[in-house]
Amino acid sequence: MDEKMREKISKLIEKAERKLKAAYQLYETEMYEDAISRGYYAIYHATTALLLSKGLTAKTHSGLLALFSQHFIKTGLLPEDYYDIISRDKDLRENGDYEAFYIASLDEAKTVIEDAEKFIKKVKEILNV
Repeated sequence: MDEKMREKISKLIEKAERKLKAAYQLYETEMYEDAISRGYYAIYHATTALLLSKGLTAKTHSGLLALFSQHFIKTGLLPEDYYDIISRDKDLRENGDYEAFYIASLDEAKTVIEDAEKFIKKVKEILNV
């Protein structure tokens, strides 16, 4: 992997960490739907970095899930619960962003934030960053 690619991966991890920090701040102010959104995007950017480490990029959220499953879950590099995390949290984010009658709960927001922490930590271990 060349230096430019390493730098881009590093920037994506930094972005993931900023999104996680924002999720915490939104959670503390009881803005649970927005905390979920930021938590999901923390996972999204970490996953993008992980895919980039293998020279892969996704154009859509569903494409990201498919590539992640194909190259990290089905190969055994990560346990299946990591796919479950990103898939569930994507659905929660979409509910919060698009569903008129959905109201996020404290527990849902807390779960997504914990998921994001776990996800980022694991991605950083894999990438040695």
